[in-house]
Amino acid sequence: MNLKLLNKKDIDKVYLLGKKEFGKQDWYDKEFIVRTLKNSKLSYGLFDKKKLIGVISVDFLDKPKAWIDFFIIEKDYRRKGYGCFLLKKMIKNLPKEYFLILVDVGEKDISAKKFYKKNGFTREATFKKWFGKKEDGLIYVKRLK
Repeated sequence: MNLKLLNKKDIDKVYLLGKKEFGKQDWYDKEFIVRTLKNSKLSYGLFDKKKLIGVISVDFLDKPKAWIDFFIIEKDYRRKGYGCFLLKKMIKNLPKEYFLILVDVGEKDISAKKFYKKNGFTREATFKKWFGKKEDGLIYVKRLK
């Protein structure tokens, strides 16, 4: 496995990876990926040879909050430690003044909720129709200090 910081050249690969998971959702389009990588302060890609198998992208909204904008592991690579690896790498490289990590997940996304709980996140809020659909969104937070 090879880990690298992502840049504009990786937009198509990131988009295609996410399209498998989120492509049918209203919010997901190529412009979302362009904006995410442009605004992100920290974006890593995990590659199996030349194949992109995972992405984590984080934005620093305001101190002390860092927000996970995009985080995905390809289905065939899940539950093998790659998500934990990317999350830990991101946390290790956060500036010290950012000690709250926030992420939103769909209320019905059981695997995401389990993943974040396993990695020290706690559920902090529920937002009605967060994704512009009937599904509510949940905000999870990890405190580093």
